Amino acid sequence: DLSILQGEFPEALKIAVVRPIFKKGPRISANNYRPISLLSNFAKIFEKIIKSQLIEYLETNNLLSSSQYGFRKNLSTQDALADVVSEISNGINNNEKVMGIFIDLTKAFDSIETSRLLLKLARLGLDEVAQRWFRSYLTNRRQYVKILDVNSTQEVINYGVPQGSVLGPLLFLIHINDVFKMDIVGKIVAFADGLAVITKGNTWDAAHSNALTNMKKLLNWFYLNSLTINLAKTKYITFSINKSGQPANSRLVAHRDNCNSNHSLCPCAS
Repeated sequence: DLSILQGEFPEALKIAVVRPIFKKGPRISANNYRPISLLSNFAKIFEKIIKSQLIEYLETNNLLSSSQYGFRKNLSTQDALADVVSEISNGINNNEKVMGIFIDLTKAFDSIETSRLLLKLARLGLDEVAQRWFRSYLTNRRQYVKILDVNSTQEVINYGVPQGSVLGPLLFLIHINDVFKMDIVGKIVAFADGLAVITKGNTWDAAHSNALTNMKKLLNWFYLNSLTINLAKTKYITFSINKSGQPANSRLVAHRDNCNSNHSLCPCAS
């Protein structure tokens, strides 16, 4: 109770123990290990109380987009898929050409800028004490790696939502929530950090042009919010009753470095 009343999260509960879990391949390669962050059970119980109150506030005031299906009660990947299929079907039934862009983000939970997340929490209408509590919760967090009985030195974590925490997934939803307010031609559907952007047009050229415009806006939004698209895992597909009349060049160009260049030969384009 004192922590909540004073807006302070105990420093001792901010320390995470990172255990490298072997996946497969040569054991000598660090890339073949998955880091698992372990927090104290008391910290998790405490966070569950805060999470319950925060969810009630968000849901009661309809502050989370209805197009976000990840980490939400009574919603699943099936619901997200049904929304995507419905949007595509509506376009086809209206004799429109439809393009679906399926976006994967690189280490989305680890790259969030704390100051920007705190600003978004403030914009939700949280009172000053709640804002101070989350500032305390998110800052000066530390972690160390433990292998067998050997511990590394502690390092301060400057970015991301706390890995292995109870509040982390919900805080990520808050961080990405305003992407749904973007002025795009089409609809964005998400399950946590996986996004589907459904774009339509009366012709293939129009659909392709709208998709390019949407991608440019999204890339700029991701850049401003410290998120990066995994271009190797981001794909698109076209939907229509028939494929006749598709544009000769239906390639979508995305720029990793947000250079705003329209040149298809730009070194950072994929």
